[in-house]
Amino acid sequence: MAGYAVMLVKGNKELSMSFLNQKSFWKVFWIPIFLHAVWDMPIYFGNSMVGVILPKLILVVLAWVVIFVLIGNSLSQIGHILQSKEANLPTPDTEEKLET
Repeated sequence: MAGYAVMLVKGNKELSMSFLNQKSFWKVFWIPIFLHAVWDMPIYFGNSMVGVILPKLILVVLAWVVIFVLIGNSLSQIGHILQSKEANLPTPDTEEKLET
């Protein structure tokens, strides 16, 4: 997740420390920090085994949902990049004209 935050602000540019000033970086970067902090907290729902496991299970499900959303965003960005590259590619007709 933290790597996604870096790639989100980096884009096609060279990586520099200026990305730390971007709000979009911090919005994504704080997610794994928050999840790790809550994971380490002694949160229990009662004295049963379910009460001990349930908070961890909720965090795992939440983390996977966040990961799938980030993967979906990444695939969407890749789709936009591919569409823009396809728009600039020569068609088979123009390739024949260029060869002659």
